[in-house]
Amino acid sequence: MRTADFIRIGAKRWNLSEEQITGERKMGSLARRRQVICYFAYTKTGASLPKIARVMGGRDHTTILHAVKVVKKRLEDGDQRIVDLCAEYEAALDDYLSTKGCPPCVEVWKGKPAEVPPRVVTYIPPGGFPPAKVSPQKERTCLSCGDTFMSSGPGNRRCNKTSCRDTRRSMGHLEGVAA
Repeated sequence: MRTADFIRIGAKRWNLSEEQITGERKMGSLARRRQVICYFAYTKTGASLPKIARVMGGRDHTTILHAVKVVKKRLEDGDQRIVDLCAEYEAALDDYLSTKGCPPCVEVWKGKPAEVPPRVVTYIPPGGFPPAKVSPQKERTCLSCGDTFMSSGPGNRRCNKTSCRDTRRSMGHLEGVAA
Protein backbone atom coordinates (compact mmCIF):
# COMPACT_ATOMS: atom_id res chain seq x y z
CA MET A 1 0.00 0.00 0.00
CA ARG A 2 1.40 3.38 -0.99
CA THR A 3 1.63 6.36 1.35
CA ALA A 4 -0.61 8.41 -0.96
CA ASP A 5 -3.39 5.83 -0.46
CA PHE A 6 -3.63 6.86 3.19
CA ILE A 7 -4.50 10.40 2.13
CA ARG A 8 -7.17 9.16 -0.31
CA ILE A 9 -8.72 6.95 2.37
CA GLY A 10 -8.86 9.84 4.85
CA ALA A 11 -10.23 12.25 2.26
CA LYS A 12 -12.99 9.83 1.32
CA ARG A 13 -13.84 8.94 4.94
CA TRP A 14 -14.04 12.52 6.18
CA ASN A 15 -15.44 14.12 2.98
CA LEU A 16 -12.36 16.24 2.44
CA SER A 17 -10.31 16.91 -0.65
CA GLU A 18 -6.75 15.63 -0.84
CA GLU A 19 -5.66 19.26 -1.16
CA GLN A 20 -7.26 20.07 2.19
CA ILE A 21 -5.37 17.23 3.85
CA THR A 22 -2.03 18.11 2.28
CA GLY A 23 -2.61 21.86 2.48
CA GLU A 24 -1.33 24.40 4.96
CA ARG A 25 -4.52 25.14 6.94
CA LYS A 26 -4.05 24.63 10.66
CA MET A 27 -7.69 24.39 11.73
CA GLY A 28 -7.87 22.05 14.73
CA SER A 29 -10.22 19.40 13.36
CA LEU A 30 -8.32 19.24 10.07
CA ALA A 31 -4.94 19.13 11.84
CA ARG A 32 -6.08 16.20 14.03
CA ARG A 33 -7.23 14.26 10.98
CA ARG A 34 -3.94 15.00 9.25
CA GLN A 35 -2.05 13.75 12.32
CA VAL A 36 -4.09 10.53 12.35
CA ILE A 37 -3.28 9.94 8.68
CA CYS A 38 0.43 10.50 9.39
CA TYR A 39 0.27 8.11 12.34
CA PHE A 40 -1.30 5.32 10.31
CA ALA A 41 0.97 5.91 7.31
CA TYR A 42 4.01 5.63 9.57
CA THR A 43 2.95 2.73 11.77
CA LYS A 44 1.35 0.60 9.07
CA THR A 45 3.85 0.99 6.25
CA GLY A 46 7.12 1.77 7.96
CA ALA A 47 7.76 4.41 5.29
CA SER A 48 10.42 6.93 6.17
CA LEU A 49 9.43 10.21 7.77
CA PRO A 50 10.81 12.27 4.85
CA LYS A 51 8.81 10.20 2.36
CA ILE A 52 5.58 10.67 4.30
CA ALA A 53 6.40 14.37 4.67
CA ARG A 54 6.78 14.76 0.89
CA VAL A 55 3.44 13.05 0.24
CA MET A 56 1.75 15.13 2.94
CA GLY A 57 2.36 18.33 1.02
CA GLY A 58 6.10 18.81 1.33
CA ARG A 59 6.18 19.16 5.09
CA ASP A 60 9.30 18.73 7.19
CA HIS A 61 9.90 15.21 8.48
CA THR A 62 9.86 16.49 12.07
CA THR A 63 6.23 17.54 11.56
CA ILE A 64 5.36 13.92 10.78
CA LEU A 65 7.34 12.71 13.78
CA HIS A 66 5.46 15.19 15.98
CA ALA A 67 2.12 13.97 14.58
CA VAL A 68 3.01 10.33 15.27
CA LYS A 69 4.09 11.12 18.83
CA VAL A 70 0.99 13.24 19.53
CA VAL A 71 -1.44 10.59 18.29
CA LYS A 72 0.38 7.81 20.14
CA LYS A 73 0.38 9.78 23.41
CA ARG A 74 -3.26 10.78 23.08
CA LEU A 75 -4.26 7.19 22.36
CA GLU A 76 -2.38 6.08 25.48
CA ASP A 77 -4.06 8.86 27.50
CA GLY A 78 -7.48 7.89 26.15
CA ASP A 79 -8.26 11.23 24.44
CA GLN A 80 -11.74 10.45 23.11
CA ARG A 81 -11.49 12.66 20.01
CA ILE A 82 -8.32 10.91 18.82
CA VAL A 83 -9.63 7.47 19.78
CA ASP A 84 -12.78 8.11 17.73
CA LEU A 85 -10.83 9.48 14.75
CA CYS A 86 -8.49 6.48 14.80
CA ALA A 87 -11.44 4.08 15.00
CA GLU A 88 -13.12 5.80 12.05
CA TYR A 89 -9.92 5.77 10.04
CA GLU A 90 -9.17 2.13 10.87
CA ALA A 91 -12.68 1.16 9.73
CA ALA A 92 -12.06 3.00 6.47
CA LEU A 93 -8.73 1.16 6.10
CA ASP A 94 -10.46 -2.18 6.66
CA ASP A 95 -13.05 -1.30 4.01
CA TYR A 96 -10.33 -0.28 1.57
CA LEU A 97 -8.29 -3.43 2.17
CA SER A 98 -11.27 -5.76 1.95
CA THR A 99 -11.90 -4.50 -1.58
CA LYS A 100 -8.31 -3.84 -2.72
CA GLY A 101 -6.05 -5.92 -0.50
CA CYS A 102 -5.17 -9.58 -0.36
CA PRO A 103 -6.62 -11.70 2.51
CA PRO A 104 -3.32 -12.00 4.47
CA CYS A 105 -2.91 -8.20 4.33
CA VAL A 106 -6.40 -7.69 5.71
CA GLU A 107 -5.68 -10.00 8.64
CA VAL A 108 -2.53 -8.06 9.54
CA TRP A 109 -4.46 -4.78 9.44
CA LYS A 110 -7.23 -6.07 11.66
CA GLY A 111 -4.77 -7.10 14.34
CA LYS A 112 -2.60 -4.85 16.43
CA PRO A 113 -0.80 -2.03 14.63
CA ALA A 114 2.20 -3.47 12.85
CA GLU A 115 5.57 -2.78 14.37
CA VAL A 116 7.65 -0.40 12.33
CA PRO A 117 10.18 -2.49 10.41
CA PRO A 118 13.83 -1.73 11.03
CA ARG A 119 15.12 0.96 8.75
CA VAL A 120 18.72 -0.20 8.65
CA VAL A 121 19.60 -3.51 7.06
CA THR A 122 23.09 -4.63 7.84
CA TYR A 123 24.81 -7.02 5.47
CA ILE A 124 27.72 -9.00 6.82
CA PRO A 125 29.39 -11.23 4.24
CA PRO A 126 30.02 -14.88 5.12
CA GLY A 127 33.23 -15.08 7.07
CA GLY A 128 32.94 -11.45 8.18
CA PHE A 129 34.59 -8.34 6.81
CA PRO A 130 38.30 -8.33 6.04
CA PRO A 131 40.39 -6.39 8.53
CA ALA A 132 40.78 -2.69 7.80
CA LYS A 133 44.00 -1.68 6.13
CA VAL A 134 46.15 0.32 8.47
CA SER A 135 49.19 2.09 7.14
CA PRO A 136 52.24 0.98 9.08
CA GLN A 137 53.96 3.57 11.22
CA LYS A 138 57.50 4.34 10.13
CA GLU A 139 60.22 6.07 12.03
CA ARG A 140 61.07 9.32 10.28
CA THR A 141 63.58 12.10 10.89
CA CYS A 142 62.35 15.69 11.12
CA LEU A 143 63.90 17.90 8.46
CA SER A 144 63.84 20.92 10.79
CA CYS A 145 65.20 19.68 14.12
CA GLY A 146 66.58 16.22 13.32
CA ASP A 147 64.45 14.44 15.96
CA THR A 148 62.90 11.12 15.10
CA PHE A 149 59.13 10.63 15.13
CA MET A 150 56.61 7.97 14.06
CA SER A 151 54.40 8.67 11.07
CA SER A 152 52.27 6.69 8.62
CA GLY A 153 51.96 9.48 6.09
CA PRO A 154 54.59 9.63 3.35
CA GLY A 155 54.46 13.43 3.29
CA ASN A 156 55.21 13.94 6.98
CA ARG A 157 58.81 15.05 7.18
CA ARG A 158 58.52 17.43 10.12
CA CYS A 159 57.59 16.52 13.69
CA ASN A 160 54.79 18.18 15.67
CA LYS A 161 56.96 20.43 17.81
CA THR A 162 55.86 24.04 17.67
CA SER A 163 59.12 25.24 16.13
CA CYS A 164 58.93 22.64 13.35
CA ARG A 165 55.27 23.41 12.60
CA ASP A 166 56.17 27.10 12.36
CA THR A 167 58.91 26.19 9.88
CA ARG A 168 56.35 24.44 7.69
CA ARG A 169 54.13 27.54 7.78
CA SER A 170 56.96 29.87 6.90
CA MET A 171 57.97 27.65 4.00
CA GLY A 172 54.41 27.82 2.61
CA HIS A 173 53.56 24.15 3.20
CA LEU A 174 50.50 25.02 5.27
CA GLU A 175 48.95 27.76 3.17
CA GLY A 176 45.80 29.22 4.64
CA VAL A 177 46.73 28.14 8.19
CA ALA A 178 47.23 31.00 10.63
CA ALA A 179 50.58 31.00 12.42
